[in-house]
Amino acid sequence: MTPNRGAYKNCTHTEPPSIHQKNLTFIKGDLLNSVDLAKIEKTNSETIFHLAANPEVRVSSTNPDVHFQQNIVATHSLIESIRKTKNKLTLIFTSKSTVYGEHTQFPTPEDYAPLKLTSTYGASKLAYEAPISACAYTYDFKAIIY
Repeated sequence: MTPNRGAYKNCTHTEPPSIHQKNLTFIKGDLLNSVDLAKIEKTNSETIFHLAANPEVRVSSTNPDVHFQQNIVATHSLIESIRKTKNKLTLIFTSKSTVYGEHTQFPTPEDYAPLKLTSTYGASKLAYEAPISACAYTYDFKAIIY
């Protein structure tokens, strides 16, 4: 069984008009598809909201490669597209509480340690937070991880 990738229908609850504003461009695409990534490279946008991921935590135990491909590789591909743009962008990356794993403090502060990851999904989200920061510094764009 191949898990579903994110779908445009996941955003339809925001329509109309919020994703079709005059100053907002919604790029429908797959971050694992070079044709779709080219749309990002040609954008004149100032900010990219990276909301794409495969959030199906249960697949972690049966097919962990899904999270590697759809969360880590896809995010790396997005970073490469941002690097190729001519304008300076801000990347807003959504992390998840699963990066804390089995936490004992509620609410969990962002500097919580030690991290005890319990799923491949949580590990895949956490795995790309440091590279996002490093790439933002190296390639001179702004990154916000929340």
